[in-house]
Amino acid sequence: MPLSGLDIFKLLPKTNCGDCGVPTCMAFAMKLAQKKAELSECPHASEEAKETLGAASEPPVRLVKIGRAHPLEIGNETVMFRHEKTFFHQTGIALQLRTSEDEEQLLSKINEIENYKVERVGEELKTDLFFISHDSEEKDVFLKTLQLVKQNSTKGIILDCPDKEILKEGLDWLRDEQPAIFLEEEVTDKDIELAKNHNASLVLTAHSFDDLARP
Repeated sequence: MPLSGLDIFKLLPKTNCGDCGVPTCMAFAMKLAQKKAELSECPHASEEAKETLGAASEPPVRLVKIGRAHPLEIGNETVMFRHEKTFFHQTGIALQLRTSEDEEQLLSKINEIENYKVERVGEELKTDLFFISHDSEEKDVFLKTLQLVKQNSTKGIILDCPDKEILKEGLDWLRDEQPAIFLEEEVTDKDIELAKNHNASLVLTAHSFDDLARP
């Protein structure tokens, strides 16, 4: 929970020295609460204040990286809505590949997307990831699709595979690639352990923020 101006004021020296460029410690505390100043501007701040304010200012969501060669970075944001401050990482865009598609279709999509870029208002937009959905009854095509993507692209990969044994084989093959695992069902301790053991991220789905936060 963010600290109020009064909470921050209690941690400051209360000398009103003005060395921070603000006449009073209370005024400086209000600027800190509004994210319009940094604690480093106060040369007399105690270690306790630095530790407390540092912990309070940490983003509520950690930085998550998907992919190795050209990782997509998401999270590490400090606000829910852009107008409150800003977003530091843009939303990732993924192209879905289904394992039921034949190799020619898959290769065509991979090659088309690999170098596709669009510039809009000075900003470069591109596809960041491949979302691989295993919708085939054949076990081997999942690994073959992964191999096809890895041989022809350096983009990150999200795995969508309801069969946990097949999923594990795919993760073993992508162990050094920092993939992500898409879960349509509720997350379990086994899912978390699987992701940790394979240096992978978990993608969760929910109908609301409350549902997402529910243990």
